[in-house]
Amino acid sequence: MTSMEEIVEKEIDDFKHQRGDFSKYKPEGWYHYFNNFFWLLPDLRDECIYNDLFDKIAPKEEKSRRSDKRAMISTKDFLADIDLTISEIGLDLEKLKKLQERLRLMGNFEDYENLANFIKPLYIKLREKGYTRPDLV
Repeated sequence: MTSMEEIVEKEIDDFKHQRGDFSKYKPEGWYHYFNNFFWLLPDLRDECIYNDLFDKIAPKEEKSRRSDKRAMISTKDFLADIDLTISEIGLDLEKLKKLQERLRLMGNFEDYENLANFIKPLYIKLREKGYTRPDLV
């Protein structure tokens, strides 16, 4: 049986193959794989954007891409599950904030890569919980 970590690593490798070496997309490579996942994290999250209103106005095709798990809960509950998962895996919020701040200030490839590698365990855990890539990015 393939672990979720192996699945995610294969997706990243496939993405690299499709897009070429991530470093050629400074800093867009990591951004394109994780896409909007960065913005679902505390400190970068804009509660005005990610609220229940989004659930009401999301285009039908957007809603159809959601997993059954995501489709059954509100955006508020989805964000609460992300926060719970951060706590469950023991992600260091102070380090996360520092990486996010550095990304906001510098925004170079190394900053994206450092943040991506730091949040990858969270992303994998959320996938293990039943969320799909379209749910998270």
